[in-house]
Amino acid sequence: MDYLQRAKSKNTYREYRYGLKKFSEWYGKGLDTILEERKHDLESDDPVRRRRFEHKLEEFHRSLLEKGYAVNSCRTMTLGLIQLFNYFDVDMKMRVISSEAKKTVETDRSYPLTIEDVRAMYSAADSLRDKVLLLMGKDLGLRLADVLSIKKDEIPDLDQEAPIHFQRMTGKEKVLARGFLSEETANLLKAYLPTLRSKLNPYLFPSNGKGPISDDTVTNMLRSLAESAKLKVPKGQALTFHCFRKLFLTYCIESGVGLTAGKLMCGKAVPRTDGTYIRNTRLKKLFVQLQKMIRVTDVVAYTAGTDRVEQLEKTIETLKRDTLSHKTAWELGAKKLKALEKQVQSLENALRMALSSPSKRFTEEAIEDILKGRNPLAHRLDKQYVVEE
Repeated sequence: MDYLQRAKSKNTYREYRYGLKKFSEWYGKGLDTILEERKHDLESDDPVRRRRFEHKLEEFHRSLLEKGYAVNSCRTMTLGLIQLFNYFDVDMKMRVISSEAKKTVETDRSYPLTIEDVRAMYSAADSLRDKVLLLMGKDLGLRLADVLSIKKDEIPDLDQEAPIHFQRMTGKEKVLARGFLSEETANLLKAYLPTLRSKLNPYLFPSNGKGPISDDTVTNMLRSLAESAKLKVPKGQALTFHCFRKLFLTYCIESGVGLTAGKLMCGKAVPRTDGTYIRNTRLKKLFVQLQKMIRVTDVVAYTAGTDRVEQLEKTIETLKRDTLSHKTAWELGAKKLKALEKQVQSLENALRMALSSPSKRFTEEAIEDILKGRNPLAHRLDKQYVVEE
């Protein structure tokens, strides 16, 4: 089992080991004996005997289902035996094994993490290491093994303008992740890196030994932060670091960045033709767009630009209403001015008429109207403003 421990993650190694243990108990023999029998079977001329363990694997799988194990758990436990045979060059013929024994189903056991949950856990976190893990989890969307394998000297120059390009070859799928570090993550890394004083451990998240912290350490950290943040994780669901990968892709879709760009950034395989047409410069713009939804710190300050736009739009609407109001007032003023001009013209006509007839004069009432801006001639039918001398 040493080869599995070196080649696989801790969780995978644990699952394979448990599966081999269960198969050994079910078969009633140890692993060394099982390997010897497999070698002898393959040397036989009898085709039925050569396929004996493929059929035994199917029987083992059915027995697990009958005992109530989940479909995916049954599949995982059979993989331990397959990997063991593969390593010792006594491979199983997978095409011979029934599809039922290879079946897996989609599950919803992962907690549907939201950015509000991440913000709450970040506020509850006390250590810089935990905060960095949270921010890098939501920025990169990488698997936990890929994050824990990052070494200090692999961190790019944090003084360059953010977002900072951060490429990494994923361990499981061997796909290049073309990710980015946000400004908030870069700033936190600047504070975190000086605390890593040990020169014996090169990892960004070092354990007390020479390697990185374990998967269990991260899982326990997340569980503790969730409790402190009062997150309600439903029974039957688990909050693991893989939830950050699903969160990343979910928000890529919701923000309009798109699933293809999201996969390129977090290191999931996409058709080569799709990846060819999305350059790093385009991915950087899309990551900035994504950050508007998944920023964790200084959310109010970061979204101030958006709020400012909304405020300006409201101001523009107000100005439009005021302009319309002033326009209406100007039109009313223009009408009044036109009426006054007509009134002045009438007064001038009245004065010319009076001056042209020395035998006529205005009465005192007419003079009073003129001084008050009224036209005395407008009322000449009911009032006598002009009298003969």
